Amino acid sequence: MPLTIYTSNRMEALVEQLCAVVEPPLSSPFVPETIVVQSRGMERWLAMELAKRLGIWANGSYPFPNAFVWSLFRAALPHLPDQSPFDPAILTWRIMDLLPRLLPEPAFGQLRGYLAGEDRELRLYQLAARIADTFDQYTVFRGDLLTAWETGRDQQWQARLWRALTADSPGTHRGAVRDAFLKQLAGGRLPAGVCPERVSVFGISYLPPFHLEIFTSLARLCPVNLFVLSPCREYWGDIVSPGARARMTPERRQQAVEGHPLLASLGKPGRDFSSLILACDDLSGGERDLYAEAPGETLLAAVQNGILTLDEADGTPRLVRVDPGDRSIGIHSCHGPMREAEVLHDVLLAMFEELPDLTPRDIIVMTPDIETYAPYVAAVFGGGQDQQRRRIPFSIADRSIRCAGGAADTFLAILDLPLGRFPVTDVLDILETGAVHRRFGIDEAGLEQIRSWVEATRIRWGMDENERRAAGLPAYRENSWQAGLDRLLLGVAMPDEEGAMFGGILPHDAMEGDGPVLLGRFIRFVEALDRVRRDLVRPRSLEGWTATLRGILADFFNPDDATALERAAVGRIVDGLGELGAGSGF
Repeated sequence: MPLTIYTSNRMEALVEQLCAVVEPPLSSPFVPETIVVQSRGMERWLAMELAKRLGIWANGSYPFPNAFVWSLFRAALPHLPDQSPFDPAILTWRIMDLLPRLLPEPAFGQLRGYLAGEDRELRLYQLAARIADTFDQYTVFRGDLLTAWETGRDQQWQARLWRALTADSPGTHRGAVRDAFLKQLAGGRLPAGVCPERVSVFGISYLPPFHLEIFTSLARLCPVNLFVLSPCREYWGDIVSPGARARMTPERRQQAVEGHPLLASLGKPGRDFSSLILACDDLSGGERDLYAEAPGETLLAAVQNGILTLDEADGTPRLVRVDPGDRSIGIHSCHGPMREAEVLHDVLLAMFEELPDLTPRDIIVMTPDIETYAPYVAAVFGGGQDQQRRRIPFSIADRSIRCAGGAADTFLAILDLPLGRFPVTDVLDILETGAVHRRFGIDEAGLEQIRSWVEATRIRWGMDENERRAAGLPAYRENSWQAGLDRLLLGVAMPDEEGAMFGGILPHDAMEGDGPVLLGRFIRFVEALDRVRRDLVRPRSLEGWTATLRGILADFFNPDDATALERAAVGRIVDGLGELGAGSGF
């Protein structure tokens, strides 16, 4: 079976070739076409492009590299669990469980010092997470190091910890599983149906040797096609920037080349991947170059073609005649993110005016930090009613769940309550979240009434005097939640007699209409929040935390359509805690 690598500087050329590869049907319409991608954005773009070019596109499977490789391992080695015990998420909890038992050993002296003092459990979790991520990188990039550790070489703490982890789960980390898989593959002992009928790897900017070796070996059983976007048709693995070259040893400096400045300064991952591909010793399908020069005489085309052909490989700048009206490359200096979004909007409107065939789906806008720009993009591109005529359709991808709406951030705010003194600002911020006040039957008008009550009764912080006493402060009741709620309740129970006191408490103004009903709902919310924050300080297992957090979602967030997707996403994360507990045995 062939392993074929297609390289091009044009994504449209690669997707055209992908169409030619996947157009011949597989053995059955129910067999999925496997295309390994690096992001969900690439998945959506590919699906649209394939449908546009082929007329119809269905039953495509788009796994990420790690998920695809592990699915192969599990199909070939049925004894493997659904999720590896060396997955960083599970490994973190395994290390948390194991590390305290190893700390008395001399090799762990540095870690003992780090974990001494306050917040030990938090430090232990953070340290375990960092170690788990490092070990995961070792399995991909330093398998030789792990093999040496497993044979007893080296007695430093990382080696000792790794041997303890592998003793608990022998033969299940990625390096060992890869070796077992490759041994079965080489001996022709893979069960039937393990390999897909055809595999394509598209748009991935870098694959480590671990994954590349799997795809190379897999090509013995099924066609494997790698579609690689590369800006240069020449070999550019030795190109380095002047600064990097100056830091090299004299021997290494003789091999390095100062080539195109953009390739030298921004192309390191591409250079490394190019060298790995050239090192593949089994390209049975060969390499197919699909390079093409950028059309036209614009400044952008000149830059692209200069990179393509390494015109500046000798370090001499290439002189290009540029039309004064050329706008293929533009640089805009703005005083802030809001102004940047406004300028982008105006530039895109001008482009749509000048290029009738241009559509919004043809445009991608990239930014180094989408969370910073997302509110400004939404404000500018969302527009008001007076801007609907020139509104540009848009969507914002790759946002954190905390920034996608209000439910996730409010959920975390509830979990943070035990760290504070139950201040009025935090409580009202939680209540003002739409899903929360709807859950307790409070509308926007009711929120305004509640704010006025809180201000009038001077509620500031703390549930009552007992909480203040526990914090080491004088046990006074004034300005606490209980003092304010007592005044409000007396305002419902007693007639309106200005200045009349009851039991040393001054009732708030008498309430009429729906006031008592609203007050009851508000008190139910405050008391529920107080119960939760008191309960959250109690230690529990990961399975126990799953039940507790599920209860918070059910008790405080309204299950309506407005927050259904966000609540479902938070629910999946919460359920994952229970799965981590079961998988790690913590």
